[in-house]
Amino acid sequence: MSPILFGLHVNDMPSTLSPRGVSPLRGRHGHHSHVRKPTLLVSYLESYLNDFQRWVSEWRIAINVSKSTAIIFARAGRRFIQPRPVTLFGEPIQWVDTTCYLGVTLDTRRTWALDIDQVRKKTAPSGTGSCYISSSSAP
Repeated sequence: MSPILFGLHVNDMPSTLSPRGVSPLRGRHGHHSHVRKPTLLVSYLESYLNDFQRWVSEWRIAINVSKSTAIIFARAGRRFIQPRPVTLFGEPIQWVDTTCYLGVTLDTRRTWALDIDQVRKKTAPSGTGSCYISSSSAP
């Protein structure tokens, strides 16, 4: 896609989730909003999803709703009850405690513990005892 077409495509995307200070994350259609009450959050999210559905249909983009998730980030010590379900194209979006976004595992408390553990496991030695030593016999 040319840079001009990409710019038109991205700049046409709905960007408001609430009337008060919203910061949309544009990677892979992720969005967030700072709201203190979960009931307001859900109503803002439903409003945004209606605009998003219209935009996706207009641009003829296929969305796999089964891969979509919603998560609430809370301050330490603050708990939220499970919000009522929201839907996209008539299918419910699952509320989760952890999700993977652009390769990073996010959790409701923003501790990064799960992501750090995954990186640690990937980089830990396998325990097979094999190693690779490269030597150069350049004069």
